Amino acid sequence: MNTRISNRSGKTWFSMMLTVMLTLSLFSGLFGGIEAHAAKEEREEMESRASSSLSAKNAAFLYSGYFDNNTYYAPYDTNDLTRFDTVKRFIISSGFQNTIDNYEDRKLIKYVDQTVDTITDANSSYRAVLPLPVHDKIIRDTEVDRLFDKYVDYMNEMKNKLGSNWGTVAGFYYPNEAIYYFGSKDYRYSQIKNQPQVKLLEKIAKYINDSAEMKGARSLVWAPYFGYGDNNTRVVETIAYMVDETEIFDRVYIQPHHYFESAPENLDPIYDSVKADKIYGYNGELVAKKHLGYTTVGIQMEIDRKYFESSSYKKRYQDTTDKFKRLEDDDKYFSFYLGAKGTVDRNGNAVQTNDRFKATIDEINNFYN
Repeated sequence: MNTRISNRSGKTWFSMMLTVMLTLSLFSGLFGGIEAHAAKEEREEMESRASSSLSAKNAAFLYSGYFDNNTYYAPYDTNDLTRFDTVKRFIISSGFQNTIDNYEDRKLIKYVDQTVDTITDANSSYRAVLPLPVHDKIIRDTEVDRLFDKYVDYMNEMKNKLGSNWGTVAGFYYPNEAIYYFGSKDYRYSQIKNQPQVKLLEKIAKYINDSAEMKGARSLVWAPYFGYGDNNTRVVETIAYMVDETEIFDRVYIQPHHYFESAPENLDPIYDSVKADKIYGYNGELVAKKHLGYTTVGIQMEIDRKYFESSSYKKRYQDTTDKFKRLEDDDKYFSFYLGAKGTVDRNGNAVQTNDRFKATIDEINNFYN
């Protein structure tokens, strides 16, 4: 049998294969450039499997930067972080004194860089979520573009400072704990999308997701407080809008405010929200009408030194753990507020020391175990 391909048919075959390869390449480039939420979740699952004793779904908050009155959050050492034998994801917060307009003067990037260094030195499989500085609670439409440019500058400065440690970064943490809409007397759920803060967040999220500069750090996470006080229902509505009707945040860790504010009515709707990845209100019904399914809902557990010093705080912590511990079996996302390690002056000398810090870490390990 003659199996040799003629010159003409060979050219035709080569042309067809070239066309197929180019087409596949175009589709690969198109879809490869879109980092979908499912792909992010898959990466985190791979991280979790890579170290069976640690879970990528367990997180703890660390504090870095200027604290107050010329004092700074006390730096961590590798022993502090390896003591977390159940955690591999650290969300860095810079508190409320480091703003987008003063972070340069207060050298926030320097202190965050030191914290990321410690995280990387402690364990190469650990991941860091970097802080965005806070902005004013009430901003105007005319300020959105200026603030966005400042945040872009900050994120790029942070990347340049971290250098090779950028590979440790999983994303950014947005520190403002609410969508501040209550200055308007014409509050309507349908108008949340027009709030300048939401417009700013849409621009920040798009930059993180789409820009080549942020590659490798695509996540944006948030830890809002669930409602309490006079505006509790409105607070819940804004969280519902952000979680269910936008693609801004990859993950939202909801603060119950039971530990600090004794708001027991928050526990049931938050439990339902975390379990379903949708926001439930106080009446047991879903708040939003649309559910895009982009944002994962997690829980922000709360504990600090008061747990060891006050029976009422210990009871409220136990209330929270009794309620949410069972969600671990559903493979849900948890983070822990644990308070700072202490404070130091600008020369690194201790000003205040949290002598319950290690014990607090041990309690967190007990919960995750």
